[in-house]
Amino acid sequence: MHPRVLSKAGWSTVRQLAAAGITDGWTLAGGTALALQIGHRYSEDLDFFRTGPFDVGSLLARAAHVGEVRVLSRTGDTLHVLLAGLSIGFLKAEAPLLFPGSEYRGLSLADPRDIAAMKVVAIGGRGSRKDFIDLYCLLKGGMNLSEILSLVEQRFTNIDHNAYHLQKSLVWFEDAEAEPMPHMIRDIDWQMVRQEIEAAVKAMSV
Repeated sequence: MHPRVLSKAGWSTVRQLAAAGITDGWTLAGGTALALQIGHRYSEDLDFFRTGPFDVGSLLARAAHVGEVRVLSRTGDTLHVLLAGLSIGFLKAEAPLLFPGSEYRGLSLADPRDIAAMKVVAIGGRGSRKDFIDLYCLLKGGMNLSEILSLVEQRFTNIDHNAYHLQKSLVWFEDAEAEPMPHMIRDIDWQMVRQEIEAAVKAMSV
């Protein structure tokens, strides 16, 4: 694991959330969960998921006991807040996880394979630069794109994700390139990211 992905202040907030029982029943997924496991970039945002319903109001009240909370967005099944400099999201998962996660410092981390499927779905919507970089690192770490697309089909059975559309989205970088590079730990160049993903998509069409 790679604890330096989060700042000392970030870990302090995580400890307080765990001590208050706020993270119980939640799985950390997304870029930070991946970064903690592979150590490719720094992060100051936490995205927690669960499949069952939850009381947004109760969750917000409990978080307020940890520190000053600023609500960024709130719906019936999502809550995004800013707490002690951390952007924290609590979201209802679209589908159950396929693989068991791992426990680390009071957090339940999603398996990288589940995160990979989520990243491709996110890019299919509107991929951020972080999403593409995370996908690049997953590919360089030994996953292949056809495997990831298969995981999307297995996990999100209740959602119609068109494989052709997803592949086209994976080589649409314009929106992502309007964003800055995240604060990296590994020496990764954006052009490397583009080339790796373009090659992976091209290999699927051969």
